[in-house]
Amino acid sequence: MANSLTHGLTAEYQEKVAAEQVVNFTNLQPADVEIFVPGDQVEIDWSTLLYLKNYSSSDHAADTVIWTTTGFYRTERTPLALLQTLSKCVGVDWFDYRVEKGFLKLTSPTPFVLGDLLLFATERSQYGKYYSWLNGRYLQSVNTTARKEESRISLTVRMEMIIRDSTTRLSKSWGEVLQVQRSRQQWVKQFMQTPQAGPLIERPVRVDELTYCQYFAKQLLTAYMKKTQPKATSVVDEEALWQVLRDDQRGMEPPLDS
Repeated sequence: MANSLTHGLTAEYQEKVAAEQVVNFTNLQPADVEIFVPGDQVEIDWSTLLYLKNYSSSDHAADTVIWTTTGFYRTERTPLALLQTLSKCVGVDWFDYRVEKGFLKLTSPTPFVLGDLLLFATERSQYGKYYSWLNGRYLQSVNTTARKEESRISLTVRMEMIIRDSTTRLSKSWGEVLQVQRSRQQWVKQFMQTPQAGPLIERPVRVDELTYCQYFAKQLLTAYMKKTQPKATSVVDEEALWQVLRDDQRGMEPPLDS
């Protein structure tokens, strides 16, 4: 079968995919993937990533299967370890993503969004917080199957896949990851239309409706206080915080760059 999407699979499994026109991850095993790449040599082209399939649990370590538009390979590193490496490369922390999730009031597991890379967690392991990760960029539709806890997903690359997760959860997570992308695009547009950064961090008339910068600063300060002063009441002095964000010196000499 001459199909780059199935490159790396065993000949037997490639024939199965050709016959059914679907990659069924509910029965695909690491042994079905012939190409193995050691963890210290893995270099993922994230723009081509379709799926990170987790096989590990809290009491069982197993290879992760990586599926891209150029085929399959596997590595001993977990999906989370692979994402942590990427986050370090781009200088983005998981704290940033968790704060963004809270600001947007998302309820699905924290997504990983970086440009057109729209990863959201799926197929949670029964033992521990181990997830597989699906790239929403290539999703076309999410459909039901005969089994309630399985979904058949149509991809924009003219292939389908079946995973062990409900259509309700998948559709919700997909919608939320697209919401993150839209929000970021909106923030960038707002920033580009603002001559100076000041208006983005000014204190609003009502503190209940915070700008993202204010929300992030408050969450960061709260987390720091809980870490350094666990016995103290972690209540942020919002008035003082707004003054800092506005660079309000209140009687002090003006900064040198003013």
